[in-house]
Amino acid sequence: MSSSRSSSPALNVDFSDPAAAAAAFAQVSRRYEASQEKLAEATKTRRKRAPTSTPEELVLQRARDRTFASYNILLRLVPQIKTALLDPDTKVYTAFVSDLQDGANGARGEDIGRINNLVATWVNDEYKPSVPLKPAFRDGRGIQHDVCGELLCPIKFDWRDPEVRANVRSNKEGFTIRNKYFITCLYVKGRADPNDPDLFFLRSRLLLQAYCSIFTSPSSAEGFEEETEDGPARKKQRSSRQRKATKSNVASLLNMDGKVTPRSIAYVAVLLVFNLTNAASWTETHNGFNFMAFYNFIIDYFEVTCDEYEKENVEQLLAWWNRQVFPHHVVDDVDSRESYDELAAARARARAACQAA
Repeated sequence: MSSSRSSSPALNVDFSDPAAAAAAFAQVSRRYEASQEKLAEATKTRRKRAPTSTPEELVLQRARDRTFASYNILLRLVPQIKTALLDPDTKVYTAFVSDLQDGANGARGEDIGRINNLVATWVNDEYKPSVPLKPAFRDGRGIQHDVCGELLCPIKFDWRDPEVRANVRSNKEGFTIRNKYFITCLYVKGRADPNDPDLFFLRSRLLLQAYCSIFTSPSSAEGFEEETEDGPARKKQRSSRQRKATKSNVASLLNMDGKVTPRSIAYVAVLLVFNLTNAASWTETHNGFNFMAFYNFIIDYFEVTCDEYEKENVEQLLAWWNRQVFPHHVVDDVDSRESYDELAAARARARAACQAA
């Protein structure tokens, strides 16, 4: 969106009204043809200005930025939506959005079911709980389960302390886990530091396995060593079954081109945390924990950086994810110039040697 709040469109729209929603989105589509690069530049400009906005205004502006970025991503992945938005017949818009939502719900349901089964296997194998998780059901999981409770516990609480554990389970004042997003299951095992929540955040093997099982293949989620200071690493020797490429995997269908995105990490983080709970079925909130707010927090963790140091840390984290998820991705263009440069240098040396002789 524009870097100026005054130029932002007013979208006080009842989105349950298809006609009003279609008109609003058509207005957004007409007024905002900017690319992701323009959005990033506008965001950078905003950060350089004096902080004159109130905290509430900043939260609202960030929500607008996040939504507009999602809109641009959606246009890239589903370009047909623009035609539907601009169609004067609101029935076209309504039918298109309904089909899109049905597809999204179906994909999420499949992913939840897949991770539900796999989380049970991973947790049972890695943590050996006294009460093993049942692959087909989430009942018995959640904060009352010793291992799931520890994995769901915010790192600021010492789950090993029986008194703290009891307070967390009873939701005692000061020990609530609602809307606390630095969660143990997102950290390298045993490495979380409550005094430095950035350290090892979003590098857990469970999160990485869940990501690979959705975006590449379930077999690709099996090829990781024990977690170290840098998080889990791919095994040097992989089986032929793991090496076999999956041409129609989700990453290929989305044209991810060897790059993990913040929103895909946020999506998988939601599914992982959800499947550690005892929720009977998908819901945006469970026992006070807001999964939508959690999703937005992970996105903002990557996209809202205050200085070059934070930006570099985020870039390094994404580069780490790229290496883990797409270890065999071939990068061309810039990297391919290295051999050309070596060839040119060798020929220059040969010419110089001939001239000297």
